[in-house]
Amino acid sequence: MNKEEVIEELMEVDRLWVKKLKKEGPSAYSSPYEKDAIIVTRKNYPNIVGIENIKRVSDTIIHASIFNDVYEGFSEPLSADVSNDFTLGYTTGNYTYKNEINGKIVTDVGKYVLIWKKFDGKWKVSLKIAT
Repeated sequence: MNKEEVIEELMEVDRLWVKKLKKEGPSAYSSPYEKDAIIVTRKNYPNIVGIENIKRVSDTIIHASIFNDVYEGFSEPLSADVSNDFTLGYTTGNYTYKNEINGKIVTDVGKYVLIWKKFDGKWKVSLKIAT
């Protein structure tokens, strides 16, 4: 494979994650993370560190906040790059979000960065930052 093909592969992995989440629910949220992954959270919330904590958050908070009749969310990778040895890469993109929280409709748009590492031939998220 050449670099352009690997970059497209990585962008497709990012796209498939969104589709999988919509289809399979909260369990799919944690599926691309590696065991020591970090999610950099917004505002004054602590970062989420490690796959077990990511799973716990996805099984409780994400299920309650995403899987209801109001939720609408979408993200799309816009750019990516990979290391010369094809073992480290990133995707960046935009996201939109609409949901009902505490009886109020909340909307948000932002950007994200995912740092991916290759483990046993599969891309896994090592770090997520959303703003």
